Amino acid sequence: MHANIRFVLRELPGVIELEDRLRTIQRHPNPSLAPELDGLDEAVDQLSRRLFDIDAADTQFDEARDWPEELDYEAALAGWEAHFEVAEVSQGDPAEYERLIWSLLGWDVADAHGLPLLCVAYLDRQMTCASKGLLGRPPTAPVTVGQDRPGTQERAAAPRRTASPLARRSRAS
Repeated sequence: MHANIRFVLRELPGVIELEDRLRTIQRHPNPSLAPELDGLDEAVDQLSRRLFDIDAADTQFDEARDWPEELDYEAALAGWEAHFEVAEVSQGDPAEYERLIWSLLGWDVADAHGLPLLCVAYLDRQMTCASKGLLGRPPTAPVTVGQDRPGTQERAAAPRRTASPLARRSRAS
Protein backbone atom coordinates (compact mmCIF):
# COMPACT_ATOMS: atom_id res chain seq x y z
CA MET A 1 0.00 0.00 0.00
CA HIS A 2 1.24 3.49 -0.81
CA ALA A 3 2.61 5.37 2.21
CA ASN A 4 0.33 8.34 1.51
CA ILE A 5 -2.90 6.35 1.98
CA ARG A 6 -5.09 7.77 4.75
CA PHE A 7 -8.47 6.46 3.61
CA VAL A 8 -9.49 3.08 2.23
CA LEU A 9 -12.75 3.78 0.44
CA ARG A 10 -14.05 0.20 0.62
CA GLU A 11 -13.69 0.25 4.44
CA LEU A 12 -15.92 3.28 4.96
CA PRO A 13 -19.44 2.53 6.20
CA GLY A 14 -21.97 2.11 3.41
CA VAL A 15 -19.43 1.94 0.57
CA ILE A 16 -19.52 -1.84 0.09
CA GLU A 17 -23.33 -1.75 0.00
CA LEU A 18 -23.22 0.95 -2.70
CA GLU A 19 -20.56 -0.97 -4.61
CA ASP A 20 -22.64 -4.17 -4.47
CA ARG A 21 -25.65 -2.25 -5.79
CA LEU A 22 -23.60 -0.77 -8.66
CA ARG A 23 -22.17 -4.17 -9.58
CA THR A 24 -25.70 -5.63 -9.60
CA ILE A 25 -26.77 -2.85 -11.97
CA GLN A 26 -23.71 -3.49 -14.14
CA ARG A 27 -24.55 -7.22 -14.39
CA HIS A 28 -28.18 -6.59 -15.36
CA PRO A 29 -28.93 -7.56 -19.00
CA ASN A 30 -30.07 -3.97 -19.59
CA PRO A 31 -28.39 -1.84 -16.89
CA SER A 32 -30.53 1.21 -17.70
CA LEU A 33 -33.60 -0.81 -16.65
CA ALA A 34 -32.14 -2.40 -13.50
CA PRO A 35 -34.52 -2.03 -10.54
CA GLU A 36 -31.54 -1.11 -8.36
CA LEU A 37 -31.43 2.26 -10.16
CA ASP A 38 -34.57 3.33 -8.29
CA GLY A 39 -33.46 5.65 -5.51
CA LEU A 40 -29.78 5.33 -6.40
CA ASP A 41 -29.12 9.08 -6.56
CA GLU A 42 -30.74 9.62 -3.17
CA ALA A 43 -28.78 6.73 -1.65
CA VAL A 44 -25.50 8.14 -3.02
CA ASP A 45 -26.33 11.62 -1.69
CA GLN A 46 -27.21 10.21 1.73
CA LEU A 47 -23.98 8.20 1.89
CA SER A 48 -21.96 11.17 0.68
CA ARG A 49 -23.43 13.50 3.31
CA ARG A 50 -22.79 10.89 6.00
CA LEU A 51 -19.16 10.41 4.93
CA PHE A 52 -18.18 13.94 3.86
CA ASP A 53 -20.95 16.31 5.03
CA ILE A 54 -21.49 17.26 1.36
CA ASP A 55 -23.09 15.70 -1.70
CA ALA A 56 -22.29 16.02 -5.41
CA ALA A 57 -24.49 19.11 -5.83
CA ASP A 58 -22.42 20.93 -3.21
CA THR A 59 -19.29 20.43 -5.32
CA GLN A 60 -20.63 22.32 -8.32
CA PHE A 61 -19.27 25.79 -9.04
CA ASP A 62 -20.99 28.38 -6.87
CA GLU A 63 -20.54 31.99 -7.98
CA ALA A 64 -20.92 33.41 -4.48
CA ARG A 65 -18.43 30.96 -3.00
CA ASP A 66 -15.96 30.26 -5.79
CA TRP A 67 -15.75 33.42 -7.90
CA PRO A 68 -12.98 35.73 -6.67
CA GLU A 69 -13.68 39.27 -7.81
CA GLU A 70 -10.29 39.60 -9.51
CA LEU A 71 -11.06 36.77 -11.96
CA ASP A 72 -13.52 36.74 -14.82
CA TYR A 73 -16.27 34.13 -14.68
CA GLU A 74 -14.66 31.68 -17.14
CA ALA A 75 -11.34 31.77 -15.29
CA ALA A 76 -13.05 31.25 -11.93
CA LEU A 77 -15.10 28.34 -13.27
CA ALA A 78 -12.03 26.77 -14.92
CA GLY A 79 -10.07 27.18 -11.70
CA TRP A 80 -12.76 25.43 -9.66
CA GLU A 81 -13.22 22.58 -12.13
CA ALA A 82 -9.44 22.06 -12.34
CA HIS A 83 -9.66 20.57 -8.85
CA PHE A 84 -11.54 17.62 -10.34
CA GLU A 85 -9.55 16.97 -13.50
CA VAL A 86 -7.24 14.04 -13.92
CA ALA A 87 -4.74 14.53 -16.70
CA GLU A 88 -5.37 12.36 -19.71
CA VAL A 89 -3.06 9.42 -20.12
CA SER A 90 -1.61 8.85 -23.54
CA GLN A 91 0.47 5.84 -22.55
CA GLY A 92 0.10 3.10 -20.01
CA ASP A 93 -2.90 1.89 -18.07
CA PRO A 94 -5.45 4.67 -17.37
CA ALA A 95 -6.83 2.75 -14.36
CA GLU A 96 -3.34 2.50 -12.85
CA TYR A 97 -2.76 6.20 -13.43
CA GLU A 98 -6.08 7.03 -11.75
CA ARG A 99 -5.16 4.84 -8.76
CA LEU A 100 -1.86 6.73 -8.51
CA ILE A 101 -3.64 10.11 -8.55
CA TRP A 102 -6.06 8.98 -5.85
CA SER A 103 -3.22 7.58 -3.74
CA LEU A 104 -1.47 10.96 -3.91
CA LEU A 105 -4.67 12.45 -2.47
CA GLY A 106 -4.55 9.81 0.29
CA TRP A 107 -7.11 7.33 -1.07
CA ASP A 108 -7.08 3.62 -1.80
CA VAL A 109 -9.91 3.28 -4.35
CA ALA A 110 -9.55 -0.42 -5.17
CA ASP A 111 -11.66 -3.33 -4.07
CA ALA A 112 -10.20 -6.19 -2.05
CA HIS A 113 -8.91 -7.74 -5.31
CA GLY A 114 -7.21 -4.56 -6.52
CA LEU A 115 -9.88 -3.69 -9.09
CA PRO A 116 -11.22 -0.12 -9.28
CA LEU A 117 -14.37 0.53 -7.27
CA LEU A 118 -17.35 1.58 -9.39
CA CYS A 119 -18.57 3.95 -6.69
CA VAL A 120 -15.59 6.27 -7.21
CA ALA A 121 -17.46 7.73 -10.19
CA TYR A 122 -20.28 8.70 -7.79
CA LEU A 123 -18.12 10.03 -4.94
CA ASP A 124 -15.05 11.44 -6.70
CA ARG A 125 -15.90 15.14 -6.44
CA GLN A 126 -16.80 14.83 -2.76
CA MET A 127 -13.60 12.86 -2.07
CA THR A 128 -11.57 15.52 -3.86
CA CYS A 129 -13.18 18.39 -1.96
CA ALA A 130 -12.72 16.68 1.40
CA SER A 131 -9.11 15.68 0.63
CA LYS A 132 -8.10 19.14 -0.56
CA GLY A 133 -9.95 20.97 2.22
CA LEU A 134 -12.24 22.74 -0.26
CA LEU A 135 -15.61 21.66 1.18
CA GLY A 136 -16.99 19.15 3.61
CA ARG A 137 -14.62 17.09 5.71
CA PRO A 138 -12.58 13.93 5.38
CA PRO A 139 -14.33 10.81 6.62
CA THR A 140 -13.87 9.84 10.24
CA ALA A 141 -13.23 6.38 11.59
CA PRO A 142 -15.72 3.79 10.36
CA VAL A 143 -18.85 3.43 12.44
CA THR A 144 -21.78 1.07 12.23
CA VAL A 145 -24.45 2.20 9.78
CA GLY A 146 -27.17 4.01 11.71
CA GLN A 147 -24.83 4.78 14.62
CA ASP A 148 -24.11 8.45 15.31
CA ARG A 149 -20.56 9.50 14.57
CA PRO A 150 -18.60 11.03 17.45
CA GLY A 151 -19.20 14.77 17.44
CA THR A 152 -22.37 14.57 15.32
CA GLN A 153 -24.29 16.92 17.61
CA GLU A 154 -21.40 19.40 17.69
CA ARG A 155 -21.08 19.35 13.87
CA ALA A 156 -24.81 19.82 13.43
CA ALA A 157 -24.69 22.95 15.56
CA ALA A 158 -21.56 24.32 13.86
CA PRO A 159 -21.79 26.16 10.54
CA ARG A 160 -20.93 24.04 7.51
CA ARG A 161 -17.72 24.97 5.75
CA THR A 162 -18.68 26.11 2.29
CA ALA A 163 -16.14 28.64 1.07
CA SER A 164 -13.07 27.51 -0.84
CA PRO A 165 -9.74 28.86 0.41
CA LEU A 166 -9.41 30.92 -2.78
CA ALA A 167 -12.84 32.50 -2.32
CA ARG A 168 -12.21 33.24 1.38
CA ARG A 169 -8.86 34.81 0.59
CA SER A 170 -10.38 37.08 -2.07
CA ARG A 171 -13.14 38.29 0.28
CA ALA A 172 -10.61 39.10 3.02
CA SER A 173 -8.71 41.43 0.65
